[in-house]
Formats: sequence, C-alpha cells, structure tokens
Amino acid sequence: MRMKPWLRRLLNLTWRNRWEREMAEEMRHHLEQQTRLHVKAGMNEDDARWAAQRQFGHVAGIQEGVRDARFPRWWAAFSRDLRLGVRVLGRNPGFAWVVVLTLAIGVGANTAMFSLVNAVLLRPLPFPEADRLVMVWTEHRQTGGHRQTTGFLNFTAWKEAAGSFSDLAAYDPVSVVIDAGEVRRTSALRCSTHLGSVLKLKAHLGRLLNEDDSARSESVAVLCHSAWQHRFGGRPDMVGQKVIVDGRPVEIVGVTSPGSEFPDKQTELWLPLPASRGGEERGAGPWFVVGRLAPGVTLAQAQAEVSGIAAVLERDFSVNAGLGATIAPLLDHVVGRDVRKSLMLLLGAVGTVLLIACANVANLMLARGVSRRREFALRLSLGATRGRLVTQLLVENGVLCGVAAGVGGVIAGVTILAIRAAAPANLPRLDEVTLNLGVLGVALVLALGSLCVSGLQPALEWSRRDALSLLRNSGRGPSETPLARRARNLLVVAEFALAVMLFSGAAMLVRSFVQVLEVPPGYRTKDLLVVPLRLDAGRPESAASPYAATLLERVRALPGVTAVTISDEAMLGERGATQLTADRSAAGPVSPLRIPLAITAITPDYFRVMGVPLRAGRVFSDFDGPGAPAVAVVNELLAHQLWPGEDPVGRTFRQGADSRQPWITVVGVAGDQRLQALDRPPIAQMFRPWSQQPSRGMNVIVHSASDLATLAPSLVDVIQRIDHSVPVERVITMEQLLGRTMASRRFRTHLLSTFAGIALVLAGVGIFGLLHYSVAQSTQEIGIRTALGATAGQILREVLASGLRLAAVGVGLGLVGAVVLARMFTALLYETGPTDPVSLFGAALVLLTVALLACYLPARRAARVDPMLALRAE
Repeated sequence: MRMKPWLRRLLNLTWRNRWEREMAEEMRHHLEQQTRLHVKAGMNEDDARWAAQRQFGHVAGIQEGVRDARFPRWWAAFSRDLRLGVRVLGRNPGFAWVVVLTLAIGVGANTAMFSLVNAVLLRPLPFPEADRLVMVWTEHRQTGGHRQTTGFLNFTAWKEAAGSFSDLAAYDPVSVVIDAGEVRRTSALRCSTHLGSVLKLKAHLGRLLNEDDSARSESVAVLCHSAWQHRFGGRPDMVGQKVIVDGRPVEIVGVTSPGSEFPDKQTELWLPLPASRGGEERGAGPWFVVGRLAPGVTLAQAQAEVSGIAAVLERDFSVNAGLGATIAPLLDHVVGRDVRKSLMLLLGAVGTVLLIACANVANLMLARGVSRRREFALRLSLGATRGRLVTQLLVENGVLCGVAAGVGGVIAGVTILAIRAAAPANLPRLDEVTLNLGVLGVALVLALGSLCVSGLQPALEWSRRDALSLLRNSGRGPSETPLARRARNLLVVAEFALAVMLFSGAAMLVRSFVQVLEVPPGYRTKDLLVVPLRLDAGRPESAASPYAATLLERVRALPGVTAVTISDEAMLGERGATQLTADRSAAGPVSPLRIPLAITAITPDYFRVMGVPLRAGRVFSDFDGPGAPAVAVVNELLAHQLWPGEDPVGRTFRQGADSRQPWITVVGVAGDQRLQALDRPPIAQMFRPWSQQPSRGMNVIVHSASDLATLAPSLVDVIQRIDHSVPVERVITMEQLLGRTMASRRFRTHLLSTFAGIALVLAGVGIFGLLHYSVAQSTQEIGIRTALGATAGQILREVLASGLRLAAVGVGLGLVGAVVLARMFTALLYETGPTDPVSLFGAALVLLTVALLACYLPARRAARVDPMLALRAE
C-alpha cells in the first residue's frame, strides 16, 4: 500500500529529529575520545581539545553532507529562512501585530461580505437550468408599476399564445390554517398543477401535482421538504396521510425534493388550482406567473413575444387598457431590486476597506524597509546575494500573511454570524451564507501582493548600491529615496480619498435614515398591540362578523384595555392597480381611473384606536350593516384623485368599469397613512365597514395605557377561550411592525457605518505612521535647524502642514469620487441627494479632524527634539 504524503512527511520529520539527537550524542562522544587520545600522546589539554575539534569539524561536515543527501537543500534553506523570519518579526512585535490585524480586518470583512453576496446574488437557484427560469409580470404604464401580478385570464392567454416558453405556471401565495395535531397558521401556494414541471423538480416521496389533481383541488396537496422534516419529523409514511387544511381533510400525495422550496422556505404546502376558474377577471390580479424559456430562446425574444400578446389583449379587452407585459429572471424576483442594490453598495464599501488596509500595510512595509537599510548593507557585505534578500523578505511576508489568514478567517466567521443575526427577516437565502474559502484566498493574494510589492522595493533599491557606502552612510541623514517618499505620500492620499468616499456614503445613509424616522406615519404607533388571526377557509366569510363581535366584546372587558378594533390588514404590502369609476361632477363625467388602491375592512373604532384624524364627514356606525347602502371612508389622496378640488363627502364611485358593480357612497375623509413603509409615500386607501365586507383574515388592534407585555398573555387567553381552533400566530406591537418595514434600511446603514468607521481608523493610522516615520528619519535635520534658531512652534507647524497637505488632497479627490458614486445609489437615499452638503462637508471635516489629531503627536515629538542629542548622534 502506498503511504500517504502527509504521513511520510510526518515520519520523516520525526525520524530526522531523532537522527539529529543521536548524531549530536555521537559527535560529543567522538570529541571526548579524541581529546583523551591526544592527552595520552603527550599533548597538553588545551592543544588536545583544539586538535579534537578540528577532527570533529571534519566529521560534522561529513554528517552534514549525509543529512543534506537525505533532506533536500531547499527544505533546509526554507526552514532556516522561516526561523529567521519569525525571529526578525519577534524582535518588533508591535509592527507585526499592526500589519496582521490591519490585513485580517480587511480580509475578514471582505470574505464575510462576499460570502453573503455570493449566497444571495451569485449562486444559482436550486433548480435545474435555473438561468432559464423567468417571471412574467404585468406592466402598468399609467401608474409606472413595472412588476405587478396579473389576472388569471391574462395568464391563460400568455400560456396558450406564447411559443417562447416550454411551459408557464401561475401561483398565488396564501395563508392557511393547518391542523396536524397542532393548529397553526402557515404559508401555502395555490398553483397550477404543472408548476413542478416548469421548475423541473422531482418528488422526494410520492409525486408532485398533475392534471388529474385539478378535479379534486380541495382534497390533495404536496408537502414541501423543509416542512416535512421540521413539522412532521421526516416521516417516511407521510404520503397518503391526511391533514386538516382550512377545515377540510387534505391528502398528502408527495414531498418535494430537498433544497427546492418555492418561492421561499416559509411555504409548506402546494395546493392545486381547480380545473375551472370561472369568474376570473382579466387585467390586474393576484397571480404570479413563472415560466421556463424554450431551448434556444433568449430573454429578448421572449420579451418581444409577450409584449405582442399584451398589445393584442389591450386591443381586444378594455380592462387591459394601459397594461403591458415584462419579463425578468426568476433570481431577480427572489432577491429583489433593493436587496441587490444594497448588497452591491456594501460589497463596494468593504472592498474599499480592503484597499485602505492594503495601502496602510504598504506604507508600513515601505517605512520598515527603509529603516532596515543598515541590516541589508551588513548582509550584503557578508556575502548575501540579492536573491537571498528577496527570498528572506518573501518568507517574512508569508509569515505575516499566514497569521493574517488565520485571524481573518476567525473575523470572517464571526462577521457572518453577526450579519445573519442582524440581517432583516426578508433578506432571501440568508441560511445559505457560509464562509467562502475561495474568497478568503483571493483577498489574501491581494494582501500578499501588497506586502511583496511594498516590502521588496527597499531591498531591491539598496541591493543595487555598494555595501560599503551603505554602511558608511547608514546613520547619516534621511535614508529614504525620493521615489519611496512619493510612493508613501500617494498611498496616504489614496487612503484618505477612499475613506472620504466611504464615510460620505455612510453619512448620506444615516441622514436618510434619520429623515425617514422623522416622517409622521399618520397613525399612532405607541401603546398598540396587534394580534393577527385567521379563520379557516371552511367557514363562510359571513362567519367572520359574529366572531369579530364576540371577540371585541371579550377584549374590551380586559383590565387596562382602552379601546379595541379589528382590521383585515395592519400594514399594507404591494398593491396592483385597481380601476375606479367616479360619479359625475360639475365639469362632466370622470373617466375611469386606474391607480394602486388598498381596500381595508375595519370596525367603527378603527380611527379612534389608530389615532387617524378624520378630515371631513363621519366614521362608520352600527347602522352601516349588511343590508344598508354600501359606504366607504376614503383617505385624502384618493379623494383628491377622484374629485380634485371638490368636496368628496356624499359622492359615489364604484370599482371597475362594469356597470353592474354597486355604487359606494363616501361618508368621510380620513388622513393619509404610511402603512407600507415610512420611506414610501401613502397610497390611495378605501375603508369599508367590517359588517359589509367581512374577512377571514383579521388583525385585532388593542390600545392600552398599561404594560403591553403584561396584557399580551391575557389577550391570547381570551382568543383561545372563544375558539381554540383559531391559531394565535404572534402578538406584536405596532412599533415592532413598523420597525420591520425599516429593517433593510437599518441593516445597510449600520453595516456601512461600521465599514466607514474602520476606514476612518485605518486612514488615521496611515497618516500617523507616515509622519511618525518622517520625524524619526529627520531627527538630525530637525536638531540642526533647532540649533540654528528654529523655534518649536515653527517645527510643529511645518510637520502639521506636511501631513494636513496630504490629507487635504485626499479629501478633495474623495469628495469628487463620492458625488460620482452616490449617483449610482440614489434609489437607496431618502430626501437626501448625492450632493448633500451636510454629508459631504461633514465627512471632509471628520477626516481632516482625524488627520489633525494623527499629525499632532509626531509634530509634538519633532518640536521636542533636543539638538544636543541629535548632533551627538550625528
């Protein structure tokens, strides 16, 4: 059997150590024996020992040749250089650790950030030929909505007419109540039966949905693999079992393959659509459409085809007026446009940190190389070649990089854990983020390149000169060449330019974040508890009204409850365009208007509980029941869009252009609310009485002046006692709900601010190191000038001016770069432009202040130089 290479190396090393000990013992015994023989021959003891040592040296040379034959010379040379490099670095541990930590911070942060970008943006989706999967969206040209869901009949038209796709499937994410020994609320998909074939998935157990399942759509389901493992313990007999979904028994016919959850890992069930979708509308709708491009078809070809189909639908059906179609890769939908921009911004920021770290290390290595001029001169005078100097420096740099790799790997691992803990819940594929060793290697190669270029330059420079002249002049005057001085100055300028760009970007994000926090939401956020509930689909919508009435009565009776209301939505998500037709005005008929619209069902106390002001008219009352005329309260934005400049109270409108739709009378106008997010403008909103438009999904909103944490268990207990089959998913405060809409902005702001802080420290260390070294090199010159009459103030000002001059040049270049780069990420800013003077000049002021502080200590040292000591050293 062939021995493993690593085992052979280990045995050789062990054998070599034992062989060397035995050889040393043998040589010592030989020396003593030869000494005794010479003494017996009449020599004195000193002469005898000298003669024995000569023979001992001859034997040692023979044994060294034997050892070199058994162990290659390159290994002996490398081990010697390695030991020497460790000793050299050990004599200056401060320098070594500054270099190691600087590199480790840059390498670790870049490895962690690129690992995140790789997992979220670059790694393909876990489906066969995932690059062929696309989303087909409805495009609302009037409202500017570019990626909106569509109506089912439009999807059917695309599927039948488009030849650019192997297949298309529609799905609608829904919330269901599942009872599998424990009643809970979960996410599911109502989807086309051929969704599995579009994604090219295979079943882990059983089968996926097929066409026959459309006839019994309410009795079968496919279980997602993650839910099968975590919720059902990975039972191998799960296929054929029945669970209760929305009050109906559903048979599990299969389990999806591992790692292929669609559209996200929160989805637990696939429920098939029925064969007949009667009553479905064209135009806008709730359906997501995913497709697989046919072989050989490009994205542009498919886009041209669906655009043509959309034009035909727009011509043939009035409801499709102003609607187009657009195609985008599925990965873009999974990731999201804002997430992509945020991650690319953060990747650029952490790359800037690495560049600053490399520039800083290069500056340190240049300074250290110049200070080792005497060492290089001595080694050259003793016979060392230019290649030996280069080899030794490469080994030293390799030692620094090796230690930095270990520390950087630890920093990267810790950073990844911190990012996963702090990242918003809506950041996709977060569980796939792991340490990427390839990225760690690339970052280390960049760092090693910086070390080698900067560390070898002084050695190459001095090795060209005569060793004797170097030794003669090694203690006299400045030893830095003009080229090295310019290189170090440019590195400091580059550090400050990069730091200003990064710091000003962080300042813009912080300013945007503060601006968002100051936006009035239009509703109360404090002292509110929200409990999301959902009745199962086995109950009719009308059952929601008596349940809500009982629930309100019981909750009002709880101690500490000031008021309570029910709304079918607490916060608003994305909204597609809805067509509204208003009544006649004094100026004539109002044409149908297609706008993003939120329709919210509420109980009468909603506006009082939420603290939403009523601008005109009245709120709902008990008289607005199921048999009463349809009424609504609209927000100010909707009132202005339907009846600009007119009093909307008493006016009527209806949904859609169908004349059979009932007219709805406006009884009140409420203030606008930012229920999507604080950084997004309000959208048109229509409130309907709960008794006229009940919903199985509801949010109980409780206002209390007492401690909300104490009230929450009592609230859950009341809900469970009314009907234990209604699961309580969570109890959350309104402030927490609002905070979730800010999670992505908060995440990127905090992360970019951290990177900017690191860059600030590194830039300060860089200019401090430059001036500290310059003062050390110019000590004798400063002493002579002081002896000739220069004052301490003059020396202080000159040193400060030399450092601040470099910082000012770097800051100026950085401000220009910051404006250019900020224009690429304007979409991530809020009420703050790329030329925001507060952010730009604030960043410049901070960097110049850091430069001033970093320059002051070396300048003060220069001002305190004793001329007698400097001249005595000369």
